Amino acid sequence: PAFLQRGDDGAAPTLTSGSYLVINSDYLAEVFDQGGDVASGVFTAPITGRYYFSANVYHYDTTSGDAIYFRLATSNKYYYSWGLVRSGSVVGMASINMLTDMDASDTAQIEIQNATSARGEISVSSNWLTFSGALIC
Repeated sequence: PAFLQRGDDGAAPTLTSGSYLVINSDYLAEVFDQGGDVASGVFTAPITGRYYFSANVYHYDTTSGDAIYFRLATSNKYYYSWGLVRSGSVVGMASINMLTDMDASDTAQIEIQNATSARGEISVSSNWLTFSGALIC
């Protein structure tokens, strides 16, 4: 199984404080899905194995000192990438690349929040927002 989703070039969602925004099919468009189930933006493993995931997101309209948490959320574990918006900066890019152990029917999705405030948005451009994965072994 392998899949690739990209931003759907639609309206940009606002980041939240205190809860994660699930980046799902409201913001992602399927490029291909071979033997998996990712139509909702949530990947469901068809078989047990080790899966490699990659995700990228571009955020903007944040403020100096904002802490941006980006994560791959699986049925068994969270994998984090985070960034602190530097002085004078209002944009940033977050990425996650992770090899995970999944059982059949386990799920994986990407999520983001601004842990400091409810400022900022993510780009849903097909150039800046991606979520992909594949069974490795």
